[in-house]
Amino acid sequence: MHGRMDEALDHLGNALHTIEDSSSPAHVDDDRHPKVYPGPGHSPTEFWGDETTQALTAAIYQKMDQRIQAAWAYVFPAKP
Repeated sequence: MHGRMDEALDHLGNALHTIEDSSSPAHVDDDRHPKVYPGPGHSPTEFWGDETTQALTAAIYQKMDQRIQAAWAYVFPAKP
């Protein structure tokens, strides 16, 4: 691969964070539209907050895996 790999990975990381937030009830409303995250931050433990692993179903993991792979393939397409 050529180019500015560090910058590409940084931007991809930011995009992946946004993709992941789309599955979090702390980041979307009941209609799955993005909302301003009220803070103060992510769940510090598994026992407190809106973003614990208990909220992540197998279906959410599968959807996020597909979206992450699609984002990676978009940024780093396979060579024919």
